[in-house]
Amino acid sequence: VLLNIMYLMVETIRQETEEDNLEWRAMRETFRTDLGVSLYNNEPFSVMLFGMVTKFCSGHAPHFPMKKVLLLLWKTVLLSLGGFEDLQVLKVKKREALGLPPLPEDSIKVIRNMRAASPPASASDLIEQQQKRARREHK
Repeated sequence: VLLNIMYLMVETIRQETEEDNLEWRAMRETFRTDLGVSLYNNEPFSVMLFGMVTKFCSGHAPHFPMKKVLLLLWKTVLLSLGGFEDLQVLKVKKREALGLPPLPEDSIKVIRNMRAASPPASASDLIEQQQKRARREHK
């Protein structure tokens, strides 16, 4: 239920329109900032969601509702960082400001041609697996 509520909040706040008044825009920016603030374990909300995905993929937390977690993670990243087009515009502006040459390839085209892959295991998960192996070897 909490993931559904957070998803609806993020998706509603993320959508910008021309009719948005200044108060709504200020609330959107405040919410965007709050998403980047450290919460549980001194990690931002999106990092906590990435951790849930990693634990699920490694089999340490099979009870997570992955579809909801992934949808919320996707919308949180979109709200926090913007879409690929926004990122590309920012990169071009920053390179021009620093006097760097333009990039030889378009990041959006590269991303669209990438294959999907599982996320790597977290350090704590790797340590836990090593400890389990060591216990089995000592028996």
